[in-house]
This record gives sequence, C-alpha cells and structure tokens, in this order.
Amino acid sequence: MNIIENNPYRILGVFVNSPTKERVANQTKLKAFLKVGKAAVFLLDLPQVLPSIVRSQEIVAGAEAKLALPADQLKYAQFWFVKATPLDEIAFKHLYAGNMEGAIDIWSKKVDLYSLQNRLVCALIKKDYGNAIRDAELLYSRFSNAFVEVVVGTNSPIDANKLAFLFLDVLCNEIPTDNVLPFIKNETWRMHVSSTVTKPIIDALLSAVDKAHAVRGKGAQKRHEAGKKLVQEAKPLLIKLGQLLAPENLQYQMVADKVGLEVLQCGIDYFNDSEDADAARNAMILQEFALQTVVGKMAKDRCKENVDTLKKIITSLPPLEVYEEDKSIKEELRKFYQLPDEICHALTLLNNAKPHLQSIKRKLGATNGYYLKMSTLVVGNALHNVITEVNQAQADDSLDDFSYEAEIAQLLLLTKVLENAWKTTLLMDSFDLESSFKTTYSKNREILKGLCEQQGVPTTTYPAKSISAQKVPSTPLSARVFALSSETSRTTPQTPTPTRPSSRQSINQQDSTQGGTVQKTANQNTTSSGSSVNQTNSSNTKSENAGCWIAIIFIIALACIGFFAFNVGGLLGHIIALLILLLLAGVILNSSDILGCCIVTLCIVVVTCIGIFVGGLVGGFIGFVVGLWIAAKITK
Repeated sequence: MNIIENNPYRILGVFVNSPTKERVANQTKLKAFLKVGKAAVFLLDLPQVLPSIVRSQEIVAGAEAKLALPADQLKYAQFWFVKATPLDEIAFKHLYAGNMEGAIDIWSKKVDLYSLQNRLVCALIKKDYGNAIRDAELLYSRFSNAFVEVVVGTNSPIDANKLAFLFLDVLCNEIPTDNVLPFIKNETWRMHVSSTVTKPIIDALLSAVDKAHAVRGKGAQKRHEAGKKLVQEAKPLLIKLGQLLAPENLQYQMVADKVGLEVLQCGIDYFNDSEDADAARNAMILQEFALQTVVGKMAKDRCKENVDTLKKIITSLPPLEVYEEDKSIKEELRKFYQLPDEICHALTLLNNAKPHLQSIKRKLGATNGYYLKMSTLVVGNALHNVITEVNQAQADDSLDDFSYEAEIAQLLLLTKVLENAWKTTLLMDSFDLESSFKTTYSKNREILKGLCEQQGVPTTTYPAKSISAQKVPSTPLSARVFALSSETSRTTPQTPTPTRPSSRQSINQQDSTQGGTVQKTANQNTTSSGSSVNQTNSSNTKSENAGCWIAIIFIIALACIGFFAFNVGGLLGHIIALLILLLLAGVILNSSDILGCCIVTLCIVVVTCIGIFVGGLVGGFIGFVVGLWIAAKITK
C-alpha cells in the first residue's frame, strides 16, 4: 500500500507517537546526509518487510509538509506504527529483523491501543485484509479518543467518532473495495463504505446515460453507436455496483432501470429508422442487455415486450445473404396488391419474381424453408387472380340481354380467359411450393384443366418462359359453367418495430410478408369438372322441352279463349239484333202477318248463326297468332 510504503512518518524515520525532538533531529540528519549525497538509514525503514525507500530533499520536505496539520497527522498515523510499552520494544526487535510473524504473536498477547494499531499495520502489509478489518473494528470501537490524544494531544478539534470513517475512506482509495467489503461486519461501516464507493459509480453511470440520451433524434447510426457505448461503459460499473448494493436496494434499482431503459430506447430508435439489412439483429443485442439489466417490474415488462416483438420480426426475416432478393420480391408484391385481380397482373408478378426466387434457390438450396415460403407466397397470390377472373367470367348475373349474340360473346370471352389462365398455370408449375400448399394448388389446377377441356381450350404443355397474357375485357358473362376454389388470399407484406418500440413498430413491429402458406378467399363454389358439364347439359335440355310444352299450351289456351270470346260476343250481339228486328217486324206488320214474321225470324237466325261461326273462326285465328308470338318470346 502506497500510504504505508511512502508514509511521511517512515520517510522521517519516526513512530507516530515519537517526541517532536526526535522528529526534528531526524529531519536535520536527513538534510545533512542529502547535502553530501549520502543515504540516511533508520530502523523504521524496515527493508526486510517493505520495499526500499528513496529519499530526496523534495521528498523529505514533502513529508514535513504532510505532517503540518493535525488532521493530516491523524490520517497518516492510522497507517503507521506506534511504540509505548516494553512489549512493543520486544515486538519491534523481531520486526527489525524481518520476523513479522514473531512481532504479531507478541502483540497478540495484549489488546490495547498500541498492540491493535501495530497488528493492523502488519496485516495491511501482508494484505491480510480480514485480520486488518477485525483489528480496526476493535481499535476504533474502544480506543478512538485515546488514539487522537496519542497522535495530536488533548484539546484537539477532531471528532474521534469519525476516525473509523476516515480510516475506511483512505483504505478504499488504496485497495479495491471488493477486497474490503466482504470482511466488514459492522453494518454502519458497510453502509458508509457502500455510500462512499457507490457514489462515484452511480455518478459515472448517470453521466453515461445522459451522453446516450443527448443523441436522440440525430439518426439511426448515432443512436446505435450511443447504445453500444453505453453498454460498454455501464456493464463493468453495474457489476461493481451490484457487489456493493443488493438488487433489492432502491438506489441500485433506480440506476439499473435508467441504464436499461436508455439502452432499450437506443435499440428502438435505431431499428425504427435504420435501413440496414441486419437492423433487427443489431437492435436485439441492445434489447437483451436492457432486459437483463433492469430490475423494476414495469421496466422489465416493457423490455420483455420489445424483445418478444423483435424476436418475432427476426424469425420472419430473410437470411442476410438474400436480403436484396427478399427486398425486390416484396416490392413486386407491393405493386401487385395495388392492381386489380386480373390474370395479366398475376403473370407480371410471376415473371418479375422468378429471377429473384431462382437466386435465393441457388444460395440457400431448393429445400430451404424460407425459399419455399417466398415461392409459395408469390404463387398463392398469382393463383388468387387466376381464380378470381375465371370465376367472374362465369358468375356474372347482371345480363339482361338474352340474345344469341350476347351468349356467343360470353363464351368467346370465357374461352380467352381460360386460355390465359392455363398459360399462367403452366408458368406457376415451374415454381417450388410448400407441401402444405401443394394440395390446394393441385386441386385448383385439375379443376381449371377440366374447365378448359369443356370449352375446347388446349391443355398441352406450353413453354414456361416468356408467357404473356392478353388482358380480357370485363364483359359480363351469362353462362355459369364452372367455379374454381381457393384457400388463398392476398397477403400484404408488413414491416417490424420493439415497443418499435415504434415504426416497423415503434419496436413493436412484426413482418407478415414472410408468413407461411398464403391464404386467399375467392369464390368457394368448387365443383368437379365432369359433374359441372353434365349438370349444365341436362339443365339446358330440360329447359328446351319445358319451353315447347308451354308454347303449345299457350297457343291452345289463347285460341280457345279467342274463339269463346268472339262467339259469346257475336251471340249476344245477334240476340240483341234479333229482338230489335222482331220489334220492328211487329211494328211493320202490326202482328197480322204471321208468316211474314216467321220468315223474318228465320232469316235473322240464319244470319246470326253465320255471324257466330265466322266470329269464332276469326277469334280462334287471332288467339292462335297471339299464342305463337308469346311462345316465341318465352322460348327465347
């Protein structure tokens, strides 16, 4: 220990309680020897137990100055020897000879101020801190006032009760606190050492936190560097503080939480604002340190939430070596999601994404989970557009035009859609898929193939390269022939932040673009191709037969109604005419000519029957014509 090896009392060659006359005599001797270049030697140089001492005029003058004030005399006296009893005289003879253990044994026989002080100094020289602390506790608990009187005399303004704390402060400056604190049993001493030693540590930690906080808002990289520097500076200080203060200590919790939360925020700010490919992984280093550092429940919950969010984001991140390919595919998907659900856009997505997927396949391998997931994502979204447009081409119920020309246009449009759908399907065949998605894809492919065959669309294998599709006009179709099914839906990529934190989540952010099998909802009216055709043909035949019978019934019914109506009308008209004629005949003939009346009556009856028959024929003909017209409209 420096305070023992270069103690002013040792330099001057005196004991702590040596008379002033002896001290002055040694000073005079030292100056005389130094003037002629000789080295003065004293018994208390103790070369056998301490390093050799070097004296110069400056060193001697400095020693004299250090002992000028009573407070300084006490400070250095606590770390040097005293001699007052015959027992001390015997012990020092052993010490002069280098036999420190013999001297300690002699001093151990008596417990007084001098024995305890000399044993204390010997223990410190031997680095026996346990015995040193034990002797110091006994010395200052019993002999503090006596020690002050021995060193500076009576009537000293120095508070003897603070002597122990003065000793501890100097001791902790000389040797690591870790070497002292474990041996301190006195709780007051422990608290004093802790507060004295922890204050500079806490100040250093809070200063490091302030430096990191000062770069908020100055960019992702500066926040990342500030977080790393704070971790580097705080880690050893927190370890040392944890040795001095228990984790449940409120002061320790306050400092640890401040450090941890600032590191956490550095990670959040960096992740939210950074474009680095490995931003999430870099931020995780800071987040995990923060989680391990904080003590308070609220702080721990916040850190855990951000760490969990970041873990999910990292799980969905692509390997670093394919970061650029992943970024390009996500950009293609982003553009794709903004377009209508049409086959031409599906084909564009497949052609644009395929080179990037092939690059990923070369780097990671055909069986890599991430590669299969991304390939399935692209195919699933393309399949959605195929399903949607094919189903829309069949499922439009908005047509009011039942003309033959509209039906032909519908079938032509459906044929064109199916041609483009099949060509796009052949391109999708060249993509690798996750096993969980293959069943869905195969099912829809077979349904589409059957539909193509029904409509006469060739299903031979086309080259998978450079396939282009014509964008089909959205003309409504009347014939609902077939419906594809799908379990996929567009999956919009999303970006990750810890309580992202923030953007990509303010750290709480998670990336669903990487989500496994794509899911999509389209028309769920799935049928088998064969059954669909049979049901359609059967339905059409039944409809035609029903139309014929309805037409015949309408014709007969209307003809009968016309015949009946005209006959009834004619009959009523002729009855009225007959009555009128009878009246006229009666008036004309004055009822005297019975034969004339009968002749007139017969003529009227004949004319009436002829009128009724002719009216019936005309009514039946008109009813027949009307029935034919209505039946023709119905059968169309």
